[in-house]
Amino acid sequence: EGSISFQLKEVDQFLQDRYFTEEVMSFTFDMDVDLTPLMNWNTHTIFVALVCEFETETSAENSVTVWDQRVMREAPAAHHIQVTNEFVEYYLTDINRKLKDTEVKIYLRWEHMSTIGSYYEEMVEVASFRTPRNYMGQQKRKFTPGPTDRTINY
Repeated sequence: EGSISFQLKEVDQFLQDRYFTEEVMSFTFDMDVDLTPLMNWNTHTIFVALVCEFETETSAENSVTVWDQRVMREAPAAHHIQVTNEFVEYYLTDINRKLKDTEVKIYLRWEHMSTIGSYYEEMVEVASFRTPRNYMGQQKRKFTPGPTDRTINY
């Protein structure tokens, strides 16, 4: 059986984007996920994602993908994902601007894409946190979260 270890490190940026009129937040995390047990002769690709879910007074169900990676069967070195102080790839956003002081659950979701037959997906909660009560970090949204010289993971 595979293993999953996840730790939220710190909130990097939390602001109201005036251009898109939404709240945006980025954070860093450590993650260690062994996908080896999911691989077999019928595995084509495993699509792995970190998904944040939260409720607000204006929207009962909010789900935002903040990080993802494709893992191919033919690349055994990629079957074990280990990242440290990784920035999310996509901002956690709320178009209703109700993200302040909100409980957020983080899930690891994976979609098993078979060579033959049906696809299936599973999801497990790996962490939860409460968003800050006040905006923090840079006042202007960057094109992508994290350092401008970061390497894209695929």
